[in-house]
Amino acid sequence: MLNTALARVHIVMAALYLVFWAGIILKVLHAGGTAQIEAAVLLTLIFALPFGVHALAFAGVRRGKPWSRSLSRAVGILMLISIPIGTVIGIFILRRTRAADWEQGVTQTPPPVLP
Repeated sequence: MLNTALARVHIVMAALYLVFWAGIILKVLHAGGTAQIEAAVLLTLIFALPFGVHALAFAGVRRGKPWSRSLSRAVGILMLISIPIGTVIGIFILRRTRAADWEQGVTQTPPPVLP
């Protein structure tokens, strides 16, 4: 697996969003009623975006895809405003996406071997 530390950050962040979403949804649904169901749907839509972005970045980063480097940079920049923990994570992500730290994956498949 390429870019191991960066991939771990993305998968941990995706897992944290999933855990927080589940906890909030359980709390909202425990109250009951139709308004709570609407709130649960809204919260699901809100939490799906960062979860999906981190999961997608994880899938690309571990393969060394160039688009995942750009996606990781965008996520890192957005996380800088989440003071204080998000700032530290954002800086870590930005440092790991530098050219010196990035491990590029194979972009072409090798030609088939003829018997």
